[in-house]
Amino acid sequence: MKNIKTTLEERKWVFYQPVFAVDNVQPWHGILPWSGHRPFAYDLVRFIGPRIIVELGTHYGTSFYTFCQAVKDGNLNSQCIAIDTWEGDSHSGFYDNDVYETVRDIANRFFPNIHTLKRSRFSEAVTQFDDGSIDLLHIDGYHTLEAVTEDYETWLPKLRSNGVILFHDIAHTGDEFGVYILWDKLSREYPSRAFSHSWGLGVLWPKGTKGYEPLLELPWELVQTLYEQKAIVAWQKDHIVRLEGQKDERIKVVQEKEQQIKNFNIALRDKEEELNKILQLKSIRLHRRIDKVLRRLKIID
Repeated sequence: MKNIKTTLEERKWVFYQPVFAVDNVQPWHGILPWSGHRPFAYDLVRFIGPRIIVELGTHYGTSFYTFCQAVKDGNLNSQCIAIDTWEGDSHSGFYDNDVYETVRDIANRFFPNIHTLKRSRFSEAVTQFDDGSIDLLHIDGYHTLEAVTEDYETWLPKLRSNGVILFHDIAHTGDEFGVYILWDKLSREYPSRAFSHSWGLGVLWPKGTKGYEPLLELPWELVQTLYEQKAIVAWQKDHIVRLEGQKDERIKVVQEKEQQIKNFNIALRDKEEELNKILQLKSIRLHRRIDKVLRRLKIID
């Protein structure tokens, strides 16, 4: 049976130590731009116990798998919905259908009955949701100021009264990104928290913060430091795994080369033996011929 969460006011913020199952088959999720926010996003979902999570912009699925993992581990009565065309854009790059199929297969394998993938444009999918129905909205689509502003304004009515919105890339100011401009405006108007690492993550409560006191009352500088350090540790672990993998690969290559040299030496030795036998045989035949000639000349008795 799914765990029925208590009201937000009765919950405590917990710093979990999650294990992300998808890393076993796609370890590179640990080094993607969103990876540094996985610990916080996981803790947030476990704290909220949301009924509906909607993600605008999924791409390879790093953030989406994080939400799903939290729902699965907490046995929550939640539905995770990813909306994307899975075609790409000028910021993420354009890609073929393999990306969507991979995300679909991974989600089906690890998070059955938790996830829903909607292959659609955000402006088209919004009509499928009731006003005030979304508990957690993650906006990570096209990153121009115009695009992210449209996403925010279009989907805001769908957010629950104390719902929370996550904005990725609030710390990136290049490549025609404009999320940081919108974030600067919204964070002045509404209660918010922010992280600067991993391209930045903004946490916004545009309709109220009721029930979020266990998080908001924490000393935020320490919270930022903790989650940033968690990200650094995760990156270091991933780097070590990759180095070990490279070391193992190098050892394997050396062993293969050594075996090739050994096989070559064996083949060379065989050829030398074969050649020596041929030379010995020729030498014997030559001596016999010489003996025969000498006998004919009566040089040898």
